[in-house]
Amino acid sequence: MATEHRNPNTLKNFSQSWQRATHFREFDLQSEASLPYTENDEPKRDWGTIHSEYLHYPSRLQLGFDPSQLGYGTMTSGPEDTVPVSTRLSNIIAKLEHGTLNEIGGSTLPMTIFNCTNMLVGVGTLSLALGFQQCGWIVGIILLTLPPLVTRYTAKLLVNCLDADSSAFTYGDIASLAYSSLGRHFIEILFASELLAANAALFILFADSFSALAPSLAPSICKIAVAICMIPLNLAPFKALSITSAIGTFCFIGILTTLVVAGLTKDEAPGSLLQLAQTSATPYAWRAVPATIGIFMAPWGAHSIVPAVYKDMRHPQKYDRALRFTYSICYGIALALAVLGYMMFGDTILPEVTSSILSISEYPPALSAITLILVTTIPLTKVSLNNRPILDILDRKFGRHPQDADLKICRSGSNNQLCWLTRFGIAASCNLLELIFALAIPNFGSVVALMGSALCVTISVILPGCFYLRICHDKGITVSFFDKCACWALIVAGTICAVSGTLSAILNNIS
Repeated sequence: MATEHRNPNTLKNFSQSWQRATHFREFDLQSEASLPYTENDEPKRDWGTIHSEYLHYPSRLQLGFDPSQLGYGTMTSGPEDTVPVSTRLSNIIAKLEHGTLNEIGGSTLPMTIFNCTNMLVGVGTLSLALGFQQCGWIVGIILLTLPPLVTRYTAKLLVNCLDADSSAFTYGDIASLAYSSLGRHFIEILFASELLAANAALFILFADSFSALAPSLAPSICKIAVAICMIPLNLAPFKALSITSAIGTFCFIGILTTLVVAGLTKDEAPGSLLQLAQTSATPYAWRAVPATIGIFMAPWGAHSIVPAVYKDMRHPQKYDRALRFTYSICYGIALALAVLGYMMFGDTILPEVTSSILSISEYPPALSAITLILVTTIPLTKVSLNNRPILDILDRKFGRHPQDADLKICRSGSNNQLCWLTRFGIAASCNLLELIFALAIPNFGSVVALMGSALCVTISVILPGCFYLRICHDKGITVSFFDKCACWALIVAGTICAVSGTLSAILNNIS
């Protein structure tokens, strides 16, 4: 009997679903199903002879373990309600076969939309106005529109890969299906690089915002301070960080609001919506356009979490609808920030639009203070969340994952201090690497461009097409002519954009 979910859209349930959706670890069906049970004296059922009446259709679900070895007796879903576990799991499998219920996940459609929106609305959105300044209105609108169209399609490709083998639950699982353990190791390195670059951009954003109000304070000092202060949060329970991710989304909406208010409180350009700044319809230099590819791509590079979000949906058949709403919301926010920022500041736009607001003294002090609070809150809500997948990977490499049995023994034994020192060292190392990156490339726009072109294009455009074609070939699944052409076109075009954008961003930073 399915457990009733009351008030599914509460903030508490959102926190729980976001925790599941963003935690990059191997997904264990047996433990995640959390099937309560009580042992009894009845003989255990032979799973090889389950009566066909329990299943509406023959199951193709690959559980990844032998149910006959679980040792379950009966399962209780209420004080007086006991159901044979074989019946319970058989009904779950039947619903999963129909695609109408994901018994493991608990996210409703609104919760999934909120989770996906929080994934996509990131710091890269703040530099979109800079992309318009470098390539003008015409090319800017095209480059702003193409990435969400492409990444929405590749997100569906990833879901098709998950449906091809139901034992896959994460992006790493998909990579492993396509290219075995080599693919998983490559993805882990790629994920770590992307998240390190994203947090380096957050450190730069924090430092630039403070420097705009206090020019005497060196940006490097601000970066060092925030990197040190964020180390303890890397060790906080993951559940405690779930609510902060929702706060980060509201911060971006608040920044958009302050941008509009700021433009209406100033009569003259730059920084005014009453007298628009001078803008251009075409790029001021065509050689600068490749570098902007990464800037426009950066906000849409969240495909690493797409599989986990899909698997966490209670009704997976609503995933396409969730994508439609999510991309509409995120495109609206991105378009508004880019267009308003470029119209208000024109060629004087700074790498992040919030620094442009803080740099104008004519704005009301309260408005600048609110902007500063919003901008400085974003790193606090995202740095530790971005670091958690890296920490999980490194902890498992060192055998120090908090759910591992050896660490539980370590907690209760004499090596407790050594274990926590090891975890603290790993957490501090992440922030140290991000700090080095932020100090080496101090320009926010350059970091975003590198992250978008070298990493986001690879993860969100090139690899989904490669994985889909390889998995379909290995499993004998027929690929439509349109999908085959689209995948190869994205692989080729994505590779060209990734290489040219990365080289252009590096050369521009050197020059």
